[in-house]
Order: sequence, then C-alpha cells, then structure tokens
Amino acid sequence: MEPVYLDHAAHGPIRPSVLDAYRDAACRWAVNANNLSHARGRSAAAALDTAREKTSVLIGATPNEITFTSGATESNNWVIFGAALRTNRRRIITVATEHVSVLAPVAALRERHGFDVTLLEVDRWGRLDPQRVIEAVDDQVALVSIMLANNEIGTRHDLAPIGEHCRTLGVPLHTDITQAVGRIPVDVCTLQASFATFSSHKIHGPLGIGALWKHPDETLVPLLLGGRPDQGLRPGTINLPAAVGFGVASEEAADRLNHDPHGLQRTTERLSAGLESIRGALRVSPVEDAVTGIVNVAFPGVDAREVLDATPEIIGATGSACSAHTVTLSPVIEAIDLPRDARLSCIRLSPGWFTTENEIDVALEAMTSTVRTLRERNGLSKARTNREYQA
Repeated sequence: MEPVYLDHAAHGPIRPSVLDAYRDAACRWAVNANNLSHARGRSAAAALDTAREKTSVLIGATPNEITFTSGATESNNWVIFGAALRTNRRRIITVATEHVSVLAPVAALRERHGFDVTLLEVDRWGRLDPQRVIEAVDDQVALVSIMLANNEIGTRHDLAPIGEHCRTLGVPLHTDITQAVGRIPVDVCTLQASFATFSSHKIHGPLGIGALWKHPDETLVPLLLGGRPDQGLRPGTINLPAAVGFGVASEEAADRLNHDPHGLQRTTERLSAGLESIRGALRVSPVEDAVTGIVNVAFPGVDAREVLDATPEIIGATGSACSAHTVTLSPVIEAIDLPRDARLSCIRLSPGWFTTENEIDVALEAMTSTVRTLRERNGLSKARTNREYQA
C-alpha cells in the first residue's frame, strides 16, 4: 500500500491534466516563444499569453502584471533586492516567521549593503499584530515583506490594513502568497500589496516555475540582464511547457475554490481533530486565522523524526533540519513560544484537495499507534492531552 501523502505544503504532485498540457506544449511548440519572426513562434507566444492570463485570474490580477520566474524563491529574492536597491531608503521590515527565501536575502542586505532590518515578533500562534507593523513603518522604509500564510503552521496574516498604511507612505508591501494560493481565495488588490510571489508546484503544477505579480504603479530593478526580458523585466528563454502547465494548474485551482470551497477544510478538520485526540498531542497551528491544508502538531518528549521514521504509512515533515551531527530548529518554531520539550517534536501534516477521508483515517490510526509506542518507551504514557496543554 502506498503511504498517505500529507506533504502538500512542500509539493503538490502534478495532476494528470497538467502533465498532459505540459507534454503537449513541449511537443507542439519546440521553439522560442520570444521569436515572433515565424508562425510557430507567434503561436507559442499566444500560448504563453493564455498561460499568463489563467495564472493571473487565480490571484485577481491582470495578465500584464505577471512575470514568470523559476519559483517563489527566485521571486522573493528578486523583489527584496530589486525593490530595496532601487531607492535610497535603507530600512527593511519583515517577520521572524518568514520563509528562508525572504529571511536570507534580507540578511544579505543588512550584511552586504548596510540596511537596517526590523524583524517583527509573533505570538504563540505565529500571529502578527497589524498595528505593530503600522507603527514600525515610516518614510525611511524601502520594503515591507510579510507572507500571507505561513508554510509551517498555516497562520494567516491580515495584510489589508498594513498595505493601506504602506501605500499612504509610498512604501511597497511584498507578500509571499505561496501557501495561500489554491487553499483560500486570494485577491492581491484586496491585500493592498505592491508585489506578490508564488510557485506552481504548490498547486499541482510543474516544478521549476513560479510567478511574480507587480502592481502596475510599482517599479522593480531586474536581477538579470541580457536577452529579451519577459514583461521587460526578466531576460532569458521562458520555459513554455512549464508555463502552460502552470496556467492549467491555476485554472483548476480556481475551479476547485469555486465549486467546492470547503472541501479542503473538511479534510483538514478531520485530520486536526484526530491528531488532537492522541494522548500527549500539543496543537501548534492556530485554530483561527489559519489557512486550510496545514496542520502542525507536537508530541512533547518524542523526536519528530522518530515519529515519521516509525510511521512509513505517512509522508509528512518535521519542524527541524538536521545535518550529520546537529539538529537546528526552523525560524518558525524558534519564533513561537512552545514548551521546550515540544520544539523538536513538531510535525507538519498537509493534506491536499484530493486527499480522501479514508486516507486521513489510515494516517491517524498509524500515527496514534506510533506515538503511543514511542511515549511508552520514553516513560511518557501519562502525557497530557492537547486540551490540558492549552488550559
């Protein structure tokens, strides 16, 4: 029996329809879509325009505001360097729980270019008080970067008041919407954002392609030079098959949200309730202000890696990264105030739209058995329930 795949926050397996579109594009348009001097090149360019339109609809944008990239990591780096280095302002504001593809370039701006970085803290559930951001923003800020939904614990931030305040001061707001797109409706205009970034493979599209949305009133310094740039911003030959697949994946993600808006929520709630019923479980994800499809739970006193290693029926993720000799916590787990014995026991399980209730039940049965065995081995058979932890 195949293990239950509960790691959609890392990668949503490509859908057959998307793969078919990718293959068809690769065979039909074996040309450079930038070359408009022949009919096949113009046909490829038209296919690229269609893909761009489908992708833009998913986030409430228009096609000419979308630039294709290699993924959210490139897009995040591009916005942070490209927006910061276009101005004489020397201050960046971001959040301690951001993805490393935001935290790393922000750190580079501080270390290499002397930027002042304000790293905002969050509460126990990873929530950010919008008023704290508003109070921190002034006319010396080059960029504010805050993700819409957290990739490890699912916390969703209220960006609209932040974006509105930033706009009055002429400060651009960048948001990484990767973990929200396809899970909840996203409208970049409602968010009052200046830039938004996301990846194809999180919505069951091809790997290696993503998008950067830029508000039409904003400017951005290109990271790369040479060739004919996409949207006048990013040079190089566009991966047309991947873009076509991205467009199909975006269209299907929008359809799922329109036709079954609560489907993923039902699956998520079933998983969450089952995990919380396990003796010794501690909920890490917030109950409110969270996106569907991401559940993070800890089993204090038991190493998360051991739990997953001993549960081959499940594919999930831990909240730590390990090398041969050391274990380091993720910035997210470090930033939230968890009990000490819970910090290395965090497990993220992220179902997708196509995860069945039966698969959730199989995963829960396996997880319950593993946790019980490991806790008994560690002398933790009398561990508290989640409700007792929260009391």
